[in-house]
Parts: sequence; structure tokens; C-alpha cells
Amino acid sequence: MTTHGTHKDQPRDGPLRPRPKTSSSATSGITLPAMPAREDGAPRQVSGSRAEEGVRGGLGAALEGALARSIEGAQQVTLLFSGGVDSSLLAHMLQRRSSISPDRPGGGPALRAVTVGLQGSADLQQAESAARLLGLAWTPFVLRPEEIGRAADRVRTIESTEGPREGPTSPASPSPPLQGMPLEVQTALYLALAKSPDTRVLCGQGADELFLGYAHFRPLQGERLYVRYREDLRRLQEEEWPCTQRIAASLAKDLRAPYLDPAWVRDVERVPLEGRRSASEPKALLRVLARELGLPQELAERRKKAMQYGSGVHAALGRR
Repeated sequence: MTTHGTHKDQPRDGPLRPRPKTSSSATSGITLPAMPAREDGAPRQVSGSRAEEGVRGGLGAALEGALARSIEGAQQVTLLFSGGVDSSLLAHMLQRRSSISPDRPGGGPALRAVTVGLQGSADLQQAESAARLLGLAWTPFVLRPEEIGRAADRVRTIESTEGPREGPTSPASPSPPLQGMPLEVQTALYLALAKSPDTRVLCGQGADELFLGYAHFRPLQGERLYVRYREDLRRLQEEEWPCTQRIAASLAKDLRAPYLDPAWVRDVERVPLEGRRSASEPKALLRVLARELGLPQELAERRKKAMQYGSGVHAALGRR
């Protein structure tokens, strides 16, 4: 397999290093509460430097703990890497722990990042630039349309034989509908996991739900926002994540999601929903946290398509 430093000619100046942190107008106006809601349900607001300190010292430490639990006992770890803020923040934090990191030699497992996508896909392009900026050992896998089709068929088999069922079934019964996630999402995950070189694999699932990254959250406020958030998180924890774990198990992969770590989720949920976003920036609080933890601003502010779209899997399956 080819890593980031060798799949193309090595840049003459070597891998780019993270740039100094600068302020961001996109999230500078967000209130960053670091305390739980009052007994009457109203959020306790913390502003200015105290807010930034709460984010850096509170959620930052909580995410470090979640990451430590995700890599515990592993000598080598593969990260499913798209180049967006979710996976880039995990990569940046893992690099600081990695045994191949010059900053903390021997501080954690060796890290490898992988990305899958059709030739010229947005995910491959964004992941390449992010991996170079972070100095990651990165491997791109260019998918073929027929390979995507075979993977989709395999996913259907996994779900029909291992997925949950409702009511009686028999060998003559038709395959049940897919559980948990759309076929295109499951297929993209299957391909990424299949290409991962290590048994222990990390992914960024959970960040969009916890930090209100989806477009359907943007027009919602108050009770409507809360109801949709709770339903999205319930679906992720009870349906989508178990589906992802069945796919991983079929490939003998030990898949971990630091953003779904129960202790980390509890800490994030201390922050009121409106404190996790801004009027103009999805996942605003996560982006602030990423910059506080040293992620280059270019990556902290980057927006990207969902994996099934950015990889080209959605389009490929649509042409079948």
C-alpha cells in the first residue's frame, strides 16, 4: 500500500506543518457555555475568556479521554479520514499521541489514515490536502464503479443475515429492508473498513448529531430543535451505530467512535443546544474546540459533503 508521502512525488519542502491559530469571524459571536442548565431549565451562560477556557479545559479534556479509551491496547490504529473537521481533529489529536509523532515518541499507537473515493472525488482531494497539512501517513484508495456495486450487494447480504428482524421469518421469506442507514452510507463505510490495514479502526460518527451539523437542524429552534436532536441521537445510538458495528464485524474490524463515547456525550450535553451552533456556522462549538486544541484554522473551518456523496458512492449506485 502507498502512503501519503509516496503515492505522489514528495513535495520539495516536505509536509506542511500546522499554521498558527487565528481568530474566526464565522464563530466569534457564539456563546460557549461550559456549565449545566439551571434547575428551571434555562442555560447558564458563560462568555468571553471564561467560555474559551471552559471549552479548552472541559470538552478538550473530555475528548482526550474518549480518544484514549478508543485506542487503549492498540499498537496500530487506522482512522477513516475525509479531511473534514470531525476526522481532522481526531487525526491531529492522535498524531500527538502516536509513536511516530516527533512531539510525543512512544506516546500512543502508530496512526494510519485511509480515504476511499472514485477518481477525482471530493473526499480524495480534501483528504489529500488535509493529510499533507497534518503530516499524516495517509493512503488513498481509488474505487471502481463495479467494486462499489459488489460492496453494496455484500452489505445487503450482511443485513439480511445479521440485521434485526421484526416478526417471523423463513428461508423462503424475501430479504428484509435495510436496517439503520441507507444502502449508500453502509456501502461507503463497508469499503472504507475493508481497505483499512489495521484491526482497530476509528471513525468520526456522532459529531454531526452532537453538534447539530446537519442541514435539517438549521431552521429549527426551541422545542422543535430539541425533539429533532433527541430523535437523531436516538437513531444513531440504537439503529445506525449497531448497523455500522455489524458491517465492521463482518470484516473482523474493531471499530471505535470517540465522539460516541458515553462520558464525552454526557459532557457535550451539558452545553445547551443553542450553545453548540452559531447562526452562520454548523458545528460551531466543535470548530472552536478544534482551534483551541491546535487544529489548523483551514481544517477547523472546512465544510464537506457527507461520506456517501464526497466519495462518489451515491452517484455510482445511482447509475446501477
